[in-house]
Amino acid sequence: MSDDLEDLLRAELAGRAGTVSPSYTDGLADAAISGARRIRRRRRVGAAAGGLGLIVLGAAVAVWTPWTGGGLTDAPPAATSAEEVQNELSVEFVVERDGGYGIVNTDDEFIPLNIEDEPVSAERLQDAYVVTGAESVNLVTLDGATVNPYEAVAGDERELLVRGDGQGFAVSYPNADVTRLMHEMYPGRVFDEPEGPMVLDLAFDVVLRDWSDDVVLLAADLSSVNGGAAGGPYNFNAEFDYGLESVAAAGYEAAILADTSEPNYLCVSDLEPGNVDVGSEQCGYLGDDETAPMIVEASRDETAPDMVAEYNDTWFGDADGGGLTDPGTFSQELTVRDHYYMDPNGRWQLGYGSGDQTWTLLDTSGEDAFVSELTPPEGALFPVLSHN
Repeated sequence: MSDDLEDLLRAELAGRAGTVSPSYTDGLADAAISGARRIRRRRRVGAAAGGLGLIVLGAAVAVWTPWTGGGLTDAPPAATSAEEVQNELSVEFVVERDGGYGIVNTDDEFIPLNIEDEPVSAERLQDAYVVTGAESVNLVTLDGATVNPYEAVAGDERELLVRGDGQGFAVSYPNADVTRLMHEMYPGRVFDEPEGPMVLDLAFDVVLRDWSDDVVLLAADLSSVNGGAAGGPYNFNAEFDYGLESVAAAGYEAAILADTSEPNYLCVSDLEPGNVDVGSEQCGYLGDDETAPMIVEASRDETAPDMVAEYNDTWFGDADGGGLTDPGTFSQELTVRDHYYMDPNGRWQLGYGSGDQTWTLLDTSGEDAFVSELTPPEGALFPVLSHN
C-alpha cells in the first residue's frame, strides 16, 4: 500500500468513525489500514494487523465487518495472478464476456449466468450461486444450467443476508410505509418448480442475524428493558410488536432473541409452527446450565446454541485495532477506487476502482498479512463472496 493511499484511507476512516458501533470506534483508522495491508505470504515481509473491512456490493451498500490480527510492517507490492487466488484463496469472479455475464470458478471454468438484468453482486452458497441484479434475485446452479429467478425490491434499501451454513438466503427491505422490515426467506438450492419465499414481518428494532430449518436468530435490545434478568415469563413480543407471529407462520419452531448489548444474554420464544398465537419468552445466559437445554427444547435443533455462540463471537469479540497508534487521516481512495470486498470466511480483501487494470489484494488467510496487486481475469467485474 502506498503512503498516499494510506493517508487517504486514514482520513476517510477518521470521518466515518462516528457512524459505526461504539465497540469498534477506537482505533478504527488504524484497524482498517492494518487489515488493508495483508497478503502474499511467500513474497512479502509479514504484516499482521487488526482491522475493519469495508464491503461494497456493486455500487450500493457498504458494511463494516470486524477483523483482528497483530502488528504490521511495510514492504513493496508484489504481483499476484488470478490463477493463484483461485487455487490458494478459492476466489471466484463475476465477468462480462462476449456480451454476456458469467462466473469464472476456481477451476478457471466459465459458468454462464442466464439472468435478465446486469449482476450487481454474487454469493456462493453450499449448492448454488445467488446473483442479484437491479430488479431480480437469481439462484443459479453451480454449473449454470438452471436458474430460479425471483422478483426483488429495487433500490438501495434492499439487503441480502446469507444463512450461516450457506443453505439459504434472505432479501430484506422496509415495507411500503417504512414502518416494518420484511425478510423474504429463500432456500439455498435450485428447484425445477420454485415456490415463493416465506416472509417475516418484523419491527425495525429487531435484526435478523441467522436461521436454520427450525429456528430464527434475531437481535434486539432486551437488557435495557428487563435489566438482563434470567427466567421469565417476559412479553417482549406482545409489548413491542416484534412480529414473532410471522416467524411462527413461516413454520419455525422457535425464535431466539439475542441481546444487542449484553453478551450471552438471550430470550427464547417457543413457537408452534403455523400458529400465530405467540406466547411469552424465557430468558437466560448462554453458558448457564439451563440455557442450552432451553434453546434445544424450544427449537428442536441441537445446533441452535452454537448459532447463538457464533453471534456472540462475531458481535462481542475482541475488536482491538492492533499495533498502530497514529490516528491518521484517509479520504478519497475509497471513492476513487470505489469497490471494496471482504471474504465472509476472512481469507482475503479486495479493493479497486472502476477501470483499474489491477486490484489491491489483501491476503488475510494466515498469521501474517500481505498486500499485492492482483491481475483479475479478463472482463472481471467483482469477486464472488463465498459462504461454503
